[in-house]
Amino acid sequence: MENDSLSPETVPKLERFAYVMGNVPISLIGGIFFLTYYRYFHDILGLAPELITLGMGIYAIVNAFNDPLLALWSDRTDRKKWGSRRLIFIRWGGLVWAVFFALSWFPWSMDNQTTIFWHFLVTMCSFDMGLSLVVMCWMALVAEMTTDVDLRIKLSYIAGVLQLFGLVAVILAGIMLDNSLRMFQIFSIVVAIIAAIMFFLVSFLCHERAEFVEDPMLPLWPAIKETLKSKSFLIFIGYNFFSLVTVASLGLSFMYLFVLVIPGGMYVYYGIFFLVKFAGQYACSKLRPKWGIRLTTLRFILIQVIGTAIFGILSIVMDNNFLILIGFVWMIFFSGYSVFMTTLQTLSMDEDELKTGSRRETTFLGVNALITKPADSIGPIIVTWILEWTHYIEQTLDNPNPTQPNTAIDGIRAIMLLIPMAFILIGAIFMYFYPIHGETMKQMRVDLEILHQQKRDRLSKIV
Repeated sequence: MENDSLSPETVPKLERFAYVMGNVPISLIGGIFFLTYYRYFHDILGLAPELITLGMGIYAIVNAFNDPLLALWSDRTDRKKWGSRRLIFIRWGGLVWAVFFALSWFPWSMDNQTTIFWHFLVTMCSFDMGLSLVVMCWMALVAEMTTDVDLRIKLSYIAGVLQLFGLVAVILAGIMLDNSLRMFQIFSIVVAIIAAIMFFLVSFLCHERAEFVEDPMLPLWPAIKETLKSKSFLIFIGYNFFSLVTVASLGLSFMYLFVLVIPGGMYVYYGIFFLVKFAGQYACSKLRPKWGIRLTTLRFILIQVIGTAIFGILSIVMDNNFLILIGFVWMIFFSGYSVFMTTLQTLSMDEDELKTGSRRETTFLGVNALITKPADSIGPIIVTWILEWTHYIEQTLDNPNPTQPNTAIDGIRAIMLLIPMAFILIGAIFMYFYPIHGETMKQMRVDLEILHQQKRDRLSKIV
């Protein structure tokens, strides 16, 4: 047994509620944007594929470096001067992000490729900068609100469930864009207004702990070097990297279920993904007090890999679509350990505070994003080549539902179930060596509370 339960820490219920509600505007804006931006620029505005490729290349460079730079900006903000270093960015950064989102859908031109290209590039870069800044500060806030691991996991779980509100808006936005650009533009303005109001409420109802106001601010390069010295953080990055590679494969599973297994089953897919995922996360959160984060994750991965591999192989050997559907449900349920992802990052932040004396949450989040961004590209590359090797027939306007050869169907089955398991197993190796668990975690919590009390005592003397 690897019990790492800790005594509960009190955070006001209103503040808990406000924090988890912060994920609603994030899900609204982020979900709608990433569902619709390609269709908007490619299908409606007619931006040429080579210009989209050029724009995405530039965006990839910006995307890789803006996270750590924005993260350090937040960590290095003078709290005594500005009143906060997280909430100020959620409040005003959220407002600017919402405005960027609403303005994205008003064309700069309908026929000039150069103008459309600049519209595309500015939109992608500005939207991502708003996303990075607001989401990183929101994620960092939970680590500052409480050191209690159970509460962090609970808040992350509830915040994830609230993504369902964003899902409804995403589906509505897709329907509107297909039918009327004007209707979609109006809907986006309404969503932006709602999101801005919710960001304001989060920033007023949540609080940053006063004892961190005197924390020293490290310069840019020393801050990054100190972050990369953390063994627990580097192990987490390895685990997170190989987990992110599987995202592309799960995206392909949508195509498989939608086109080949359950024609017209888009809502079935989302129902399976979200409801089964939350059930698995709930199970993991309940088992964590008994087994601990590390052991719960490893046991769920073992069951997930064995079951999914069996269903995946049988579906190919027996040419049975029902088995692939069962395998998908199995895989999603036993991926419930994803509920620990945010908490694992916060533990490295806690460990770092004991070492440096400073809370540097967004620096960790930014460096993690910098290193793991390539995983977003590796998945699609693997998928592209597997489809190429198995002779997958692309969908076109003239042939929207092509009949796929058996080789392509087997390739998609492998992408859906077998390929993700290979990367998840590699990630499990990193998790096996994760050092913060059991008595180490308990002692770290004790030491952290002593440090926080010392900071509070110093602050009271200054005041």
